[in-house]
Amino acid sequence: AARADGSTLRVTIGPQVQTNAVSITFSRNQDDPTHSSLSTLLPGAVRAVTVTDPVAGDQLVIVPTIVGRAMLAPHDYVEFGVLQTASGLVVTPYVDDLSVKVDHTSVIITHAGGLALTPPTMPLAETPGAVASYGGSAAFLDFARWGEMKGGGFLATERRLRAATARLTPHAAVHAELALARFYLANEFAAEALGLIKLMQAQNPALQSDRQLQTMRAAANYMMGRYHDAHNDIAAASFDNDRHAAFWRGLIAAALENWKEANDALQQAEPVRGAYTNELQARFRIARAQAGLGIGHLEIADAAIGRMPSGLSKTLQVDADLVKARLFAVEGRGHDAAVLFDGVEKTGGPRQQAESIYYRIEAALSAEVMGQDAAIKALEKLRYRWRGDALEMRTLRKLASLYFTKQRWRDGLHTLKLAAANFPNEDLARKAQDDMRNAFDALFLQNKADKLKPAEALAIFYDFIDLTPIGPDGDEMIRRMSDRLVAMDLLAPAADLLNYQITKRLDGVARAQVATRLAMIYLMDQKPLAALDTIRSTAITTLPDDVNHQRLLLEARAFAALKQWNNALDLIAVDEAPDTARLRADIYWESGNWAVAGQKAEELLGERWADAKPLTQPEREEVMRTAVAYSLANDQASLDRLREHFDPKMKTSPDASAFAVLADRIDAHGVAFRSQAAQIASIDTLQTFMKDFRAKHPSAASPVAVTN
Repeated sequence: AARADGSTLRVTIGPQVQTNAVSITFSRNQDDPTHSSLSTLLPGAVRAVTVTDPVAGDQLVIVPTIVGRAMLAPHDYVEFGVLQTASGLVVTPYVDDLSVKVDHTSVIITHAGGLALTPPTMPLAETPGAVASYGGSAAFLDFARWGEMKGGGFLATERRLRAATARLTPHAAVHAELALARFYLANEFAAEALGLIKLMQAQNPALQSDRQLQTMRAAANYMMGRYHDAHNDIAAASFDNDRHAAFWRGLIAAALENWKEANDALQQAEPVRGAYTNELQARFRIARAQAGLGIGHLEIADAAIGRMPSGLSKTLQVDADLVKARLFAVEGRGHDAAVLFDGVEKTGGPRQQAESIYYRIEAALSAEVMGQDAAIKALEKLRYRWRGDALEMRTLRKLASLYFTKQRWRDGLHTLKLAAANFPNEDLARKAQDDMRNAFDALFLQNKADKLKPAEALAIFYDFIDLTPIGPDGDEMIRRMSDRLVAMDLLAPAADLLNYQITKRLDGVARAQVATRLAMIYLMDQKPLAALDTIRSTAITTLPDDVNHQRLLLEARAFAALKQWNNALDLIAVDEAPDTARLRADIYWESGNWAVAGQKAEELLGERWADAKPLTQPEREEVMRTAVAYSLANDQASLDRLREHFDPKMKTSPDASAFAVLADRIDAHGVAFRSQAAQIASIDTLQTFMKDFRAKHPSAASPVAVTN
């Protein structure tokens, strides 16, 4: 295998080496059997080099190319063979006059008298020997014969054909109507032809499955730009083996930008291409070249566009030049591409000009000769220059992708939303919707939104909330967004998001986990009754122990906030976990049971008075709160014990003077004590509880998705 490393080519040799190279394929050029050849397009190819194999003595013709194109398997032809390669093309001539020419990345292999290539095969019933000049296929539309002017010009011929339909009964007029419909269609009066065909099929339902009429319907709808209708007209399996039906299927699929389908159909129709007018053959080759570009086979595009018929109309010539410009751009021939793009934009119609602008921008971005900001400005102008079809959709999708690259997420999502709304029934609209969902996921599941201002991220989420995916990813996205809302102190919207989850989206353990988070937010928002209802309405018996413990604490805290002290204490009576002990002390403090509050607070401190480490600020606050409780309980003995234990540590702390006032003898308390006690009492125990709860129970603060 070969790979590029800057300007260095690195080759890996081994028994089994994985390669990412694109296989080189050949296009047959055998319109004239005396000059038949094979050709392929190799980007980066500039010359062929002839060398002699030092071992076998064979001559080898080597065509170097850029890394990424290789012959993945050997192949033999009558006059030459091609060897398997890791990069580029190696030809072994079997005849002396084999010619291998390289012309602007196009490689052409031939020899005098043409290569001996297998002629294209056709179904037996459609071979020229079995039927006269393709006349046996009902799907063959003989525009050259049908469009002939007889007895004068167009109007005279039309009058004669219309008169023939008028003087016959409806049943007998079918053939006359068919002749008139054919005449209209061959002269590109598609609407008139389609109207007649529909009339014939309405009058005679048996004709609704007539293969020629259905093919004519498809051609008329194609000419009128009704590509989906045209596709459906000849979608039946009865057309699958008909090369003439494949001719129209290929043109229609190319118009719909279904490139794989178009390429397959046009390849199937290649043997009968010569039966059609020069204009239709030109449309065929343009569509084949577009399909080749669409599927990444440049050799197909090069072979098709290189054999355009002469004497084309201006419109078709401009279409051909546009495809050729795109091909040159992909080959790296920027100057040649620019000349053709300029020509299209000067002489083409409005749509051709718009297409040229789009593909020029796309080529410039790929070649890195245009910055993203400049491309955005150009595409913003183009989106208003051409509206209403696949080109507008491509423009909007490309513009949105550039917006995303520049972190302009709202602009990108709004652009895609507009695209999807304008083309609700198009395949491209579904791709735009996929682009929107992928961008939304990147923002709110892959943390791209972390780089935005919080308010901007929230606004985008709410404006495009309908993009929230169904299932665990959507649940996780909503939970993350609720975290953002809580961080911004937007508690009510955060609660609404989680409440929607537990009432509409979740059940089982996942529902109970999210309900725990919701109850916590309700408590933070001073809504203890809502917190209590949430906990109780989502209770189940199979919860993990840690989740049960979290819910127990929140339920007790809610009872305390409702001043239902006994219910709160009864709920946690047998739980001896450290955070439960903390909550129990808070409940006694809030209920005014000072004696027990002091005792429980001192129990929380344990033996810290004997520890060598200084007290932390929360511990110093606990010591002072214990002193206040003992003082209010008039418990001098407990206050003396507290002062004896903690005075040495408190004397050297920032709270030395406050502790001295609070731990002084009860009968000496005065204004200073009341002032310090008021400060201690002002500490919000609920806020402290919630802070500690979120720190000790991160799974409740930001729950993970659980799949039931």
